[in-house]
Amino acid sequence: MECASNIRLPVINLTEEILRSGKDSWTEARNIVTRAFEEYGCFIAVHDKYPSEVSDSMFSELQDLFNLPLEIKVRNTSQTPLIGYARPRPNVHLYESLSIEDATNLEAVEKFANQMSPSKNNHFCELFHCYANQVAELDKMVSKFVFESYGVEKYHESHVGSVTYTVRLIRYRVPEQNEVNVGVAPHTDKNFITILQQNEADGLEVQLKNGSWIPIDFPPSSVVVMAGDVFSVRYFLFCH
Repeated sequence: MECASNIRLPVINLTEEILRSGKDSWTEARNIVTRAFEEYGCFIAVHDKYPSEVSDSMFSELQDLFNLPLEIKVRNTSQTPLIGYARPRPNVHLYESLSIEDATNLEAVEKFANQMSPSKNNHFCELFHCYANQVAELDKMVSKFVFESYGVEKYHESHVGSVTYTVRLIRYRVPEQNEVNVGVAPHTDKNFITILQQNEADGLEVQLKNGSWIPIDFPPSSVVVMAGDVFSVRYFLFCH
């Protein structure tokens, strides 16, 4: 994939302090977010809801989860396509993943924890439930920016009511000899918005309008917010 190394995604500060400082700050953030979506389809959000100690604790729990025996991980099933446990497929993708559906619901997180290991304690459930709700808050803020920008804010409340949140946990392995060094094939997501957070491992790239690819560097306390296919469809319906 040809990379445009001199281009970087916009980094947008969405801390609560800034967004509460007045109408002008909200309007400025909204305009910057909308332009970033239109130009790149995504942006990097620096948000104070993601302190490093929470991320460190969460990624530590992920390590324990993915080290579970295969016969336990395959319990993570779903009727939703592409959700549930997925294992690496040689020369197709290098990742394995687990999914917590309806993760803003504590009972759903507890159900997942019991499937994986009945010994998982309250700390695990509270950590991932809290994280899911923090991500949901950011998602609602960003989607509100978008709805306001295109003059359809009256539909935002019904949109929020229709959304459920799935936390997808992914681990990539090192490619074996003579294996393609691609974690996952180029793709678009089918949902409205995807929010990605990663640890110190690099590798994420996004494609620009001209077909070139740019690598993503994650600043501290940051996530990448990406527009999915549903976002594009709704944008078309709103604007045409």
